Amino acid sequence: MTLKMILDNETDIPTGLEAEYAERDGKWELQVDGAKSQVDVDKLKKALDAERVITSQLRKDGGKAAELQVELDNKNSIIATFKDGGFDEDKLNQMADERAAGKIQIAQMEKEHAEKAQSDTAARLEAMQQEANAGKIRDAIREAMKTDVRDTAQSIFLQLNERKCTIVDGIVLTNAEVYGSTISVAEFVKSEVAKDPDNFKPISSGGGAGGGKKGTVQSGDNPFKGKGNLTIAAALAKSDPEAAKAAAKAAGLNAYDPRFGAIIKSLG
Repeated sequence: MTLKMILDNETDIPTGLEAEYAERDGKWELQVDGAKSQVDVDKLKKALDAERVITSQLRKDGGKAAELQVELDNKNSIIATFKDGGFDEDKLNQMADERAAGKIQIAQMEKEHAEKAQSDTAARLEAMQQEANAGKIRDAIREAMKTDVRDTAQSIFLQLNERKCTIVDGIVLTNAEVYGSTISVAEFVKSEVAKDPDNFKPISSGGGAGGGKKGTVQSGDNPFKGKGNLTIAAALAKSDPEAAKAAAKAAGLNAYDPRFGAIIKSLG
């Protein structure tokens, strides 16, 4: 069963898994350590927007500091006309320059700090969005595999094909730049299974006693047979060691086989 990260209603939570969900912003969210949901991404977007407002204001403050320099220069020129009053024009200009320069330097440092914070937040946001998108893609492929890919090959199928998909306008589709065209995930899974039915097509459980997993060995889908398939054989050995032993034996192989020996040894 595939668990959804976010549910609209508490009643949608699968029976027995109520403790695994927590309410957040009116939704029910699956509690998974380290996972980033779209809710987390949206919150970080709000924080980034706030930092952009602050950065914009700091830029304006920097401009005001520059205007202050001009204003002080004008005042100094006026004060300097009172030479008989004993004013030191050079000293006044130096004081004004130092004061304005200090304000400009502080404003510039604050602006650079805010811009760096904004850049860091944007990078975190991008990473979280990519993680959320990757999870959505994997969920879509898993859903499409349920009826079209045999259980023992689903993990391998997902690893081989998840990078061929992307998200377009919130919908998971194949990535045209990688796959060559854009089609739905359901169509994609069917197409890939049709290209390699021996390794991915579900096995019929018919045939009387010995059906199911034993049918895999007897029906020409044995990953140890002929040229075989190391990837599928390894996956089978991990998910169903007994079926893998039977498949290796049916193919006439033992632990000394140059290709499959390591896998067969791991089966004990």
